[in-house]
Amino acid sequence: MKVDLTKKQTKTAVKKSAENTETAIASPTPLDQVPAVYQPDAGRTYIEDEEYKGELGGEDVRRPFISIVPQTGKKVEAGFRPGQLLLRGETVLREPGKPLEIIVLSFEKVFKETEKIIPGEDRELDFKDARSFDKAEDVIRAGGSLDKNDHIYFSPDARLLLLVKKPEDATDEVGSLCYYTDEDGEEYMIAGMEFSKSAFNAVIPVEELKKHGKSTRSMRWILTTRLVKYNGFSWQGPRLQPAGPVTEAQEKFMASGLL
Repeated sequence: MKVDLTKKQTKTAVKKSAENTETAIASPTPLDQVPAVYQPDAGRTYIEDEEYKGELGGEDVRRPFISIVPQTGKKVEAGFRPGQLLLRGETVLREPGKPLEIIVLSFEKVFKETEKIIPGEDRELDFKDARSFDKAEDVIRAGGSLDKNDHIYFSPDARLLLLVKKPEDATDEVGSLCYYTDEDGEEYMIAGMEFSKSAFNAVIPVEELKKHGKSTRSMRWILTTRLVKYNGFSWQGPRLQPAGPVTEAQEKFMASGLL
């Protein structure tokens, strides 16, 4: 099933089939190239004061997106270091191996169509044509495969919305994006991040919280990057380690309705 999108669309497009109620989700551009996460369902508020006049709504809410500089490619050629965490694909958030404290505000898991890479062979699957499904049974119903040994298969893909604690050594540019402050004086930003294919393993502990009836917002995590080597391939991947329960100030902040 192909979903046609215009260039202006940065939000996930959803198309429902009346025959089998399967849901396909497609992104028009790779997520590490999307400048921000669009939130169309945010409430609208009309403001008129000495600083601003107009209605603020979801189309005005943009969240920076966090990506990892890969081992090779255009980012490295442009001078970035493999393993760096970037904001909007251009601002260095953390250097390789340096910890970043996060809280997972929301977690979306889908099964995304992917292709096994074979050195020296052209890829068959165009990213724009890749399908995604909410449930494994929908993948099977649509004739897809969950077997990673197949050339074209569907793998887990996690899209997270994160509350990111401002690092103590943050640059002024990073600090300028930390709009939120809790009662302990700690500053935060809200950002999106995607974990796909082998990187999905990093977020399995977060998924386990939900399986056991616990809120994903109950735990703090330390996000770093690492070089992963497997079967002759190597790549930069994320690593999540538990950092303990959220603080009382963080819990109050998340319950305040400001997010």
